[in-house]
Amino acid sequence: MSDRSKEVFKGAVEVSVSRDKHSYKQGEPIWLTAQIKNVGEASVFVFPRTSFEDDGDGVFIVRVTETPKCKFVFTNHAGTPAPPTKDLRFADYVQSSWKLLKPGKSLQAQNVFRKIDSPLCPGKYALTVTYLTELFWWTGERIHASESELPFPAVFGVYRGNAITFQVQGTNWKTSDH
Repeated sequence: MSDRSKEVFKGAVEVSVSRDKHSYKQGEPIWLTAQIKNVGEASVFVFPRTSFEDDGDGVFIVRVTETPKCKFVFTNHAGTPAPPTKDLRFADYVQSSWKLLKPGKSLQAQNVFRKIDSPLCPGKYALTVTYLTELFWWTGERIHASESELPFPAVFGVYRGNAITFQVQGTNWKTSDH
C-alpha cells in the first residue's frame, strides 16, 4: 500500500462485528453481522462483495479468543479468487470492479456463526473480527505501477475490528423432550 493510501486510512475505516443477542440456548443459531464502514472524510474503494471466510478478498475473518473448557472441532472456510488477466492494470481493475464507499457508508455480511462445529457447549465465548482483502494474485509491483492513478485509495490488506462475547446456556433436561 502506498504512503498516500496509508495516510488516508488512519482512522478512516472501521471494522466491527455484532451478534443478534447476548445469550443463546445450546444448539440455537448465532447470527453475526460484520461490517466495514468509511468513518473518514474521503471516499475509498472496497472489494465489492463480503463474506465470512478465512482468506480471500472482502472477507471478515472471525477468530475465537475464548471458549469454555470442552472439546471443539474448529472449521475453516476459504475462498479462492480468480486470477486477473495478465494485462489488467490494478487501477483499472479497482475502478471497474470495486465499490466506491462514500463517507458514512458501509458494506456488511451476515451469517450464522460456524467457526466451531455445533453444538457449542455451555459457557462464555469471545470473538474478534478482521477484514481482509489479500489480492492473492497481485504482486506489489503490479499494484504500485498504477495505484497512484486511482481517484480514491483502495482498501486492501488487514484491518482489525472489535471483540464481542456471548453466552451459551445448557439444555434443561427437565423441560426438554428427551
